[in-house]
Amino acid sequence: KLAIRDGRAQIYGSPVSFSSAERTDAALALDLSGRLDIAKLRAELDLPVLRYLDGSVAWQGGFALRDKAATLEIESMLAGLGSSLPAPFAKQPGAELPLRVELREQQGRARQLAVEIGGVASAQLLLDPAAAGGLKRGAVNLGAGATLPAAIPPTAQLPPGDGLWLRGSLDALDLDAWRTVWSTVAADRDGARPGFELAGVDLRLGAVDAGSRRF
Repeated sequence: KLAIRDGRAQIYGSPVSFSSAERTDAALALDLSGRLDIAKLRAELDLPVLRYLDGSVAWQGGFALRDKAATLEIESMLAGLGSSLPAPFAKQPGAELPLRVELREQQGRARQLAVEIGGVASAQLLLDPAAAGGLKRGAVNLGAGATLPAAIPPTAQLPPGDGLWLRGSLDALDLDAWRTVWSTVAADRDGARPGFELAGVDLRLGAVDAGSRRF
């Protein structure tokens, strides 16, 4: 087996450390760690959402290759990351919020991306470059599992059909604030829509802020 010790690299301008991991079930396994600088990431990637993030975060994870399938796992407590996005994604830099990301890729199959952000949100996405917007199907759940209605799974599950499902439960939704975010994103895309199909929405909202009024 390939043995690596104290490997060093840079991804999007930020340092990454890697070394071989002891995994008997994998042809190749690596332990990964690093620190992601949002300013450097913003310089490398043209993603409008990065305008609402700042700071830097430490992360750790692993990569494994087995049976012609690759798995990348990343975890972080997001300490040091600030977000000016509207709720439920607003965050102060000093606060901790556990993030877990898992990307699976197998030859001849679409990539599967799973994301969990504390009790804020979870997502399961099937990525396919040939699909509209690069997304074949997926689901995003907003809200903690304990607060979700019984009909909604505590974490997002891949839907049987194509398109994106948005489900969850929020105490309040600020439509005015999210319209501002959407306008920024749409302006950078020359007003284009995301491209993927929205299959359905099932949101339970305690209140909605719109037009400077609460409903």
